[in-house]
Amino acid sequence: MIARRISILAISIAGLFVSCALASSVTKPELEKICGEEGGLKTKGTLTVEGYFQSSNISDTFGFSQIATKLIKERFAYIESDQKYWTDQRTGKKYLYDYDALNKRAVGNGTKYYRYYLAPSGSAACAGYEDAIKSTAFTLPGLRQMGLPSSLCIASEKTDTLKSEFELVSMREATTTPIPIRWARYQARSIQSGEVQAQYSSFIHCFGPSAQTPQGHTVCINNAPSYYCHNPKEYLSFFESTFKAAPNSVLPQNPKLAEVEQSKPASVQQLIAVVTEQLRWREGYVQDQVYWNLVHPVDRDGVLAFEGDKLVILKYGVIRKLPVIAEGKQLQQPMALKGTDKEIWVISGDRLNGLTNRSNQWWILQYSWEGQQMAAYTFTMPPIPWKGDVMYRLDNFEVKPGGFFVSVLDFGTVNNRFNIDGAYRLDLKVAGSKK
Repeated sequence: MIARRISILAISIAGLFVSCALASSVTKPELEKICGEEGGLKTKGTLTVEGYFQSSNISDTFGFSQIATKLIKERFAYIESDQKYWTDQRTGKKYLYDYDALNKRAVGNGTKYYRYYLAPSGSAACAGYEDAIKSTAFTLPGLRQMGLPSSLCIASEKTDTLKSEFELVSMREATTTPIPIRWARYQARSIQSGEVQAQYSSFIHCFGPSAQTPQGHTVCINNAPSYYCHNPKEYLSFFESTFKAAPNSVLPQNPKLAEVEQSKPASVQQLIAVVTEQLRWREGYVQDQVYWNLVHPVDRDGVLAFEGDKLVILKYGVIRKLPVIAEGKQLQQPMALKGTDKEIWVISGDRLNGLTNRSNQWWILQYSWEGQQMAAYTFTMPPIPWKGDVMYRLDNFEVKPGGFFVSVLDFGTVNNRFNIDGAYRLDLKVAGSKK
């Protein structure tokens, strides 16, 4: 073994444990050798499970969106995690750290763990989910597109027992041979036996002063040169491939993607827009469900949605994605979506920022449920004394003989929050129509 002389001075500064390396003969090639032999991903293969326990020390941000992804997109039957507590230093009293809506309204009297799973909508365990979709912007459309039907919710409960056979944990481990290293390890292991099924290991070595955060992370001080043993590909593989969900009969099967052969776009018909009524603004208008859906377009329980600039149609277990095209160009910012038993309507307009020209162009496009464009219309917004400083949006849409009725909202900002300054009803007639 190569002889080494290492001198260490340890002090505590501002919550960091600082180790000042005064002399070291450790070389980068030696660190690379250790990293190659002991670092990275070591696994016995993917584990197929109904669910697993994830320790809260894996991530401080493990909350509603991550749980939804695990249960809906990745199709696990349940996910479990530990309850975190904090202590008031003045009184010594312990409090539950329940910042997430799912945890705050979780049912049950357990004091150790949370369990999350899908349950019938309206169940008592759905209370946290119902709060979450009200408080988190645009959550519900995202869940629908992910595959959560309206018949199910994300349930949360407090428990003192675990269903999981395996756990996912984060740990710090210091080794001294052949040289002192503080490893950061993620492990998937058996809860009963402790046998490690998969492990990802990394470390940072500083060629100079270093510090440890309260969470155990190594930080190099004063831009000291360092060596980082880390493989991003293997790191992602650990979290994405260690666990695989067993077949889950609670969720509908994921739809199959079908190609859409586009027919020639329909000829665009000109509409004449006339303001017929200035609607009264009402308190709480922004919470109106119609408006909520149209701001982040989703309709008919997720069967219709927008994904970026594409229209997504789900019918009979088949999903179709197609561009929204009018007058030979692809529209980038579709605003609203409405489906009937016979047809689909897409409404798109130029979004405006600032008090610029408000006479912008809008399109109304009709599609079949097979994704073929059946008709296309366009109109220019008539002169309206807009007050809002942000934009205006469509709030309601009705088809009538020879045209349409639409309602638009005038938006502004007050204290960094959206405010509706006005609402108008427009009568849209096909040019030359007498109706």
